Amino acid sequence: MGISAGMLSFMSVRGGDRQFFFVCSGALDEVVKAQKLSAAHEVVLSQTCWELCDQKRIRAKPLAGKGAVKVVGMRRLARREWKDAVVQLSSARGERHLKGTGEFLVL
Repeated sequence: MGISAGMLSFMSVRGGDRQFFFVCSGALDEVVKAQKLSAAHEVVLSQTCWELCDQKRIRAKPLAGKGAVKVVGMRRLARREWKDAVVQLSSARGERHLKGTGEFLVL
C-alpha cells in the first residue's frame, strides 16, 4: 500500500449522458510512486506523508534515493488514545467540503 498527503485538484466534464473526471496532484504522483515501491503486505509512505506523521509512533526504514519510507512497525496506542482515535474517525466520516474552495475531502 502506498500513502501520500497533499492537495488534490479535480475537474468534471459532462457531455450528454456521460461524465468524465480529471484528477491531478503532486500527492497523486507520490502515492502512485509509493504504491509501486511497496510489496504485498507492506506500507510505504511518501516523504510528504512521512513529514506529517507522528514519527515517534512509527518505525520506518528510508528507501535510499526513493523519497519514501517503508513502515516496519508502530508503537501501540494506550487504551485511552485508541478510544479517542475511534471517536475522531467516527466523527470525520463522509465527504467534507472545504470552506472557500471548490475542493472536497473524502474520509
